[in-house]
Amino acid sequence: MLSLKWCECSCTEILLIAALGLIVNIFSIKLLDPHTHNDLNLQGVFLHVIADPVSCLSVIIAALLVQRQLQFIHKRSHLIHKQLQFIHERSFFLLTHPFHITDYSF
Repeated sequence: MLSLKWCECSCTEILLIAALGLIVNIFSIKLLDPHTHNDLNLQGVFLHVIADPVSCLSVIIAALLVQRQLQFIHKRSHLIHKQLQFIHERSFFLLTHPFHITDYSF
């Protein structure tokens, strides 16, 4: 069966951390918005904080896509495992029970 041991963290953890980052960034935007009108430094910080939720959203979308793809791979690997097991059983039977054309009378 196909092993997915290379995936060390779950998509749920990634989604939770990205959602937490999104909430913190939205809170930061709400806090900074009234104070950025006359200060150029705060305007730069505000623009940076606006860009952060976009990256959080892209991480959330990527985690959802990876989670869906892993489920698809897991379903397919289970089917492939069953097919390989079937082939193995049939080939073992053919190897242990050879038949000859002379065994059958026409």
